[in-house]
Amino acid sequence: MAVDEKPKKVYDLGVFAVTSLASLWAYIWLFICLSVNSPGEVTLGEGWWTLIFFFLLIIFAYSADRVYACIEDKKKSFDEKAEKER
Repeated sequence: MAVDEKPKKVYDLGVFAVTSLASLWAYIWLFICLSVNSPGEVTLGEGWWTLIFFFLLIIFAYSADRVYACIEDKKKSFDEKAEKER
C-alpha cells in the first residue's frame, strides 16, 4: 500500500533469468569453494574463478538486455509500419 496498488511486473525476463541463475550458481560455487575443494579457506584459483564469474555475469546480463532492446525495437518498427499501411 505504500507504493501503488497495481502489481509490479518484470518485463525483461532475460536479464531477470540471467541474474537468477547467477545467484543460484553463486551459492553453489560458495559451497564448492568452502566445503568441497578447500574446506575453510579460499585458494587463489578459486578467487580468480569468482572474479571471472562476476565479469561473465555482467557480460551475459548486458547481452540479454541488448537482445531484449533489439526485439522491442523491431516490434515497434513493425507496429509503426503496420499503422502506416492502414
